[in-house]
Amino acid sequence: MVAGGKVIWGDRLAVQTQWLRNRIAVPDNEQVKHNRTFVEVDHPRAGKLTVTDIPFQMSKTPGAIRRPPPLIGEHGREILSELGYDAAAIEQLINAKTISIESV
Repeated sequence: MVAGGKVIWGDRLAVQTQWLRNRIAVPDNEQVKHNRTFVEVDHPRAGKLTVTDIPFQMSKTPGAIRRPPPLIGEHGREILSELGYDAAAIEQLINAKTISIESV
């Protein structure tokens, strides 16, 4: 769309318009900063990460980001164990490359 297109077509069609932002520009938006939409967390492998914070806060039970996002498969052994898989079955899945298990 040409420069000014959003304003021109929004006015002509009498519709509400808003600029689209890419994922890199969003954290720098003043409203996003005001709402504290993103927080930084330390990740053991990736270093500092910017992640989405809890979308709302409740006065008696406020939420918080307590740890960084897991690596793919990081909790795989625990999850499969909780589902009833024994250690031998989990190793068999890993050796067959059916699943990938990561450790920090």
